[in-house]
Amino acid sequence: MTLHKAIAHGTMATACALALNGMDPAAAACPCINMVDTPVAGVTDPCLSYDTAGTNLCYDKNYGFGQCDAHDQGLAPFCDAAADEYPGAPDWCIKSWCYVDPENCDVAFYPSAFFSQYNLYFSYEACGNTNSFSDWLDNKDSLSYEDIINIVEQYAIANKRAIEHALPQIDDHIRQASSLDRVELECASPSSCSCATCADDNCWGATLDTTKVNVIKSFEFDSSAVTRVDKVTLGCAYNTIETAFARVASREYNDNASVAYQYYGDQATGAMVQWPALEWCPTEFDARLRPWYAAAAAGPRDVVIVVDDSGSMSGPYLDLAKKAVRTVLRTLTWVDYVSVVSFDSAVKEIYSDTLVRATDAQLEAISAWANTKLVASGGTNFMEPLEKAYEILASSRDSNDRSTCQQLVLFLTDGDASFDQARMDALTDMHPDTVVFTYALGPGANSQAMHAMACSSGGVFYPVPFESDLPRTMASYYHYFAQQQNECDISWVGYADATTQTELIAACLPVYRQVENGTARSLSGVSCFDMNIVVSLAKLETCGSDEFSRFQKAIFKHAAKCPPQDGRPTECYLAKVREDAGMDVCPGEPLRSQACANAPPVQVNECVGLGGGYFADILIDECQEFEHECRIESFLQRYALYITVVVGTLAALAFCCTSLWCYCRGQNKLQRVSVDHEPTTPTQQVISSEKLSSPPAVQQQQHEQAQAQTAATNQPVQHSPPTQSAHQTQQDTQQVAQIHQMMQQQQMHEMQLQNQQLQQQVMLQQQQLVGQQNYQQALRQSGVGQLGGMIHGTNFPQPQQQLAGPAQPTFVNSQPLGAGNQLSASLQPQFVGQQMPAAHVGNQLELLNSQMTQMQQHQLLQQQQELLKMQLNRQNQPQ
Repeated sequence: MTLHKAIAHGTMATACALALNGMDPAAAACPCINMVDTPVAGVTDPCLSYDTAGTNLCYDKNYGFGQCDAHDQGLAPFCDAAADEYPGAPDWCIKSWCYVDPENCDVAFYPSAFFSQYNLYFSYEACGNTNSFSDWLDNKDSLSYEDIINIVEQYAIANKRAIEHALPQIDDHIRQASSLDRVELECASPSSCSCATCADDNCWGATLDTTKVNVIKSFEFDSSAVTRVDKVTLGCAYNTIETAFARVASREYNDNASVAYQYYGDQATGAMVQWPALEWCPTEFDARLRPWYAAAAAGPRDVVIVVDDSGSMSGPYLDLAKKAVRTVLRTLTWVDYVSVVSFDSAVKEIYSDTLVRATDAQLEAISAWANTKLVASGGTNFMEPLEKAYEILASSRDSNDRSTCQQLVLFLTDGDASFDQARMDALTDMHPDTVVFTYALGPGANSQAMHAMACSSGGVFYPVPFESDLPRTMASYYHYFAQQQNECDISWVGYADATTQTELIAACLPVYRQVENGTARSLSGVSCFDMNIVVSLAKLETCGSDEFSRFQKAIFKHAAKCPPQDGRPTECYLAKVREDAGMDVCPGEPLRSQACANAPPVQVNECVGLGGGYFADILIDECQEFEHECRIESFLQRYALYITVVVGTLAALAFCCTSLWCYCRGQNKLQRVSVDHEPTTPTQQVISSEKLSSPPAVQQQQHEQAQAQTAATNQPVQHSPPTQSAHQTQQDTQQVAQIHQMMQQQQMHEMQLQNQQLQQQVMLQQQQLVGQQNYQQALRQSGVGQLGGMIHGTNFPQPQQQLAGPAQPTFVNSQPLGAGNQLSASLQPQFVGQQMPAAHVGNQLELLNSQMTQMQQHQLLQQQQELLKMQLNRQNQPQ
């Protein structure tokens, strides 16, 4: 095996063996470059400076140059494993890589995030470091899903730690900066609204760049709801996130047809930093309202939504309530359970008396139910619907291994009703772990009752003076649970990408800041890592018999199991959440300042991941060769037009050649008919009557047998009258003419069908061109329905999240490849051994001219089709 093939195939042992023999692993496929050949040679400073979060790091000028090496090992900010505040390091810290010349490299390479000003590109694959899964298949005797889970969790934890390590430094840097303008300039980040390097990709169904990272803004990013400091903080964090995401992608992502994402949702702004970079400018996106975000922040939940649809809720209030229900539903994942109760003077409607799992089908059904069942009418009663919600939660508490799951009630009203404190105390005594979040919509709501309900259950009361804030406010319930959530508990979220329907599984973790002098944690965001980056689920599905199915069941079972909770939030954190919500202090509880004054510091745990042999017995073996369907479609799209042109050309040539051959053959037969005045014997008459149906060889054999029979008998021949020979010749001519006319009609019919097919293809491609233009325009303007898994985070795409408009165009040759062959073959058998009718000889050239006109029209349609294809290709090129 050559070195190049060893590296390309991912055979590390072979590459290393060649290296030991004096060959650099990067020497053949993609050589390392020297520092003197780059702009770095002109740097006068003794080292290369890398600024991160206000900290200046000095790297040796030979960093990454000259040879393959683990250049990052032991270096800050990512690979300094000795740093107490940053335990552990990502896998790429110990892997060899080097800077390469993109013009002289035929393996994967990425632009440097550290020193982009020097236009440098690095590659792990150039140094023989291939994707972990490929490396395992080549070198491990036994491979299990435990190996994949461990590497995915390692990357997810490393990304989380990198962000958590950078945030305090960023905060200090902004506080100490003389000018926020200067920091803002330093920390500029690219927006997904404009991506100059992004290109359309058929496999992804999106416009993207797999070598870059960019920021997808939330719908309120540019509003007064987001402070300038929060925007600058995210911009500075982007530099750290970009490096972490790009390094992992360059190390592991080796299949551009595999849909996969890394993403960080920011709590302060609702924006999301994402790899790969997308060109997408949404108007309704908010990362904080996505399922993966809530899952990582709060863990598995049992939720009952209680909605007031009394008469006072008529009009816009009821519409807001329905929207709020839909928004809360979209925060639920495949491991959550839910039901909905509506009320007026009593319980009015119940979706289910028991909790149902939040599958796509159920969430869609609940949303449709709410749209039809929530009808404003009647009075208001608080206690009966609240008791019903407790009853539904209690019936599910000891089932499905959910005895430790978070249980909560979201109670919405705009009305006024009496509140029975004694009945409320009885409920909390029986179900002390159930938390009630109350929402008073508008000035007419009984805020005192809602406040008392929240205080009694240890929950939070949200006054909602501005109606437009209701959906987001109700969907923010998970903040309450962020404090006691184990920061190392990875939330596994299964979903389908909304554009491609690709099945994905992501490992998500909360990202925290220490606040209140280290006595509490504040949720800064959520970071997720898709397993498809390491190996696509579609590939794993080809391995073994039922192992993949076992893995799916095991990962779901683990994700759905609720970890033991550490009780209620700390007094300090609960006071902070309530104060942020605008809630007054509950009777007998301290103010926030008092609660946090003497609180113990929060400990930062070193995350170790799931591991523990949980998946060790699910083996990965006998994986089959796998090719993504979109790659096959891309091949057909690329070559369908050429196939059509080639087949059409061959059909035209075959038709012309056959027509000329038939014309010449007919002329020869016509001459033979015109000079044949010899009388015929009865045997010869039989031969003449069989000419039209007998093959040429049979005709010749019959003619020789007749001559031999005449010579042998030496009998006088009875001459037939001359009129009989002329009559027979006329019959022959008429039969040939009929057959020739039928053939011409068949030819013309086939030509018309072929032209109709081409016309339909041209019209289809014109429609697809318009459809693609509409699709791209919608993709850039709409905030709904794109890349639902990581952007919208749906378990599976919701109907209201589907992007309107036509699908991406697919060019598949609709003309049968054998059409031309069938046309030419149909001309041959009937003309063999036949005489061309004299009446048609004179019109033969005119007929050929007419047929050539048909062929010219056929070729014109093909040219028009080719021009449309070129136009589509130009549109698919990077902008």
